[in-house]
Amino acid sequence: MNATAISAWEKYVGQRFGELKIQFPDGIVADDPRLTAVKLACESWYGLKVLDLGCGRGRYEKYFQLWGAEYIGMDLSAEFIRSGEMKSPRILGSALYLPFPDNAFDVVTIIETLQHSPSPQLALQNAMRIIRPGGTLVVIERNPLALSSDWPLLPAMFVKFIDEYRGRWMYPKNCIARERWITPGRLNSIISSEMDAGKIQYIDSSEQRESRLHRLFARVKPFYCFIAKKK
Repeated sequence: MNATAISAWEKYVGQRFGELKIQFPDGIVADDPRLTAVKLACESWYGLKVLDLGCGRGRYEKYFQLWGAEYIGMDLSAEFIRSGEMKSPRILGSALYLPFPDNAFDVVTIIETLQHSPSPQLALQNAMRIIRPGGTLVVIERNPLALSSDWPLLPAMFVKFIDEYRGRWMYPKNCIARERWITPGRLNSIISSEMDAGKIQYIDSSEQRESRLHRLFARVKPFYCFIAKKK
């Protein structure tokens, strides 16, 4: 994908999130499995400098503050950056063009963001560049192997495809952007030159109904958390 196409994709995504911002909460409940997985990524967050790539309306911010981290949020959507009650610094910008020096952060979190990027590989490469040696990358993404919580015997990817066709997904049919779910194996292949192999945990969320199959088989849960340390 060339630079013009990437720019058009990201401009559309930023605008689309702004149009739908009321559908995206500015908070997350304290017992959400995604938040728990993030918290356990580091033994202690106190004093760590954290960049939250794709921070949205800042739903994780208050928890990083409670844990004692130095938090900075960054997002593509101007509406998201202006909205919410975030108290920490936040920057309008793209994961593909990070305005930070090498080794600037102890932790970079990328939470449900890569799926909206025109180049997840470049986003991860940029994230690795700004993580200090020994620092941590935390990624939470949709699980491509998940079974739907609404239709438990159907793959979530198939339900997504049908909803996209029916115009019921975030991005309208035939628009310039697409939501693409990346596998943990793909993440490992991208980071392998600079980071240790990622630890993977399959998780639920407080926003989706947990099915019996999700309880029995972790690999079909809707999300996964991927945690890796920089060499």
